[in-house]
Amino acid sequence: MARAYVAARFDASDPTPAVDAKLKALKVDMFPAIVLLDETAGARETISTDVSPEELAAALDRFAQQRAMTRKVAAVVKLEHD
Repeated sequence: MARAYVAARFDASDPTPAVDAKLKALKVDMFPAIVLLDETAGARETISTDVSPEELAAALDRFAQQRAMTRKVAAVVKLEHD
C-alpha cells in the first residue's frame, strides 16, 4: 500500500521558549534530526544521523509497518540548527 508523507522543516537556530518547547515535545536533543510521526503524532522515531534517500525510504517503510499504520499520511520533520 502506498503511503503519503508530509514533510516539514523546523529551524531551531534561534533559541526561544517556543523553539525549546517544540524540541522538548519532539524529544530532540541533537541535530540534525529527522522525526517520524504516525498519523496520531503519538508514535515517533528519531533518526539522529545523516541518511541517504534510500536509507530514509527504508526507515519510513519500517516505521509504517511496525505501527500497522491505518491511514496513508504520516509526518516527517527535519530539525536543523545552524
